[in-house]
Amino acid sequence: MSLALTRRPELVLGAAPRANLLPPSVVAARRGRRVLRLLLLAVVAAAVVVALAIGGASFAVAGSAASLQAERAKSDALLAEQAEYSDVTALLSDRTRLTSERALAAATDVDWAAYLLLVRGTLADGMALVGADVTATTPLEQIVQPTAPLQSARVATLVLTASAPDLPAVEQWLADLQTLPGYADAIPGAITVDQDGNLQAQVTVGVSDAAYSHRFDPEGDR
Repeated sequence: MSLALTRRPELVLGAAPRANLLPPSVVAARRGRRVLRLLLLAVVAAAVVVALAIGGASFAVAGSAASLQAERAKSDALLAEQAEYSDVTALLSDRTRLTSERALAAATDVDWAAYLLLVRGTLADGMALVGADVTATTPLEQIVQPTAPLQSARVATLVLTASAPDLPAVEQWLADLQTLPGYADAIPGAITVDQDGNLQAQVTVGVSDAAYSHRFDPEGDR
């Protein structure tokens, strides 16, 4: 037969006697007030943080507005200065426009006076230039291009008529025409004899865009 031993709490000698005589509802009310105070403190802390954030944002917005106002003031000042020189700006704009329009209109310019002097320089001894008919491309109209396979593209066509003492002189002239700037090709035409017994030789010369003078191009494009 075994005996079950029951452990009893040890007695503490000399301890102060204590007794909680408050009802549980009072204790719960105290605890509720403590929790409420903590909640109030948390709400106040959150309100302070929000207020600081709003203040910082307001300060940043105010700074940005001030910077924007300063930049607007600078822009207004620059516009006012530009308004004082509006006439000069208009003149410069007109000059640029006119220069561009002139360059476009003169893009197909050939100095024909100088070019015909070069043509005369190709004449053989005893020859003289009798006539020159020029058909050239303009900014508004292109000349008809040849369809023959051995003829090159051109921007102008010269129909030249020259008097010559004999056929070798005409052959030499045809060879020397190839030294002209922008020479594309040359096609001999009819050869007749005038009253003085001289030959009248006709040659059609094709001229390429290498003959353009570019004298009206803007200085930076020359």
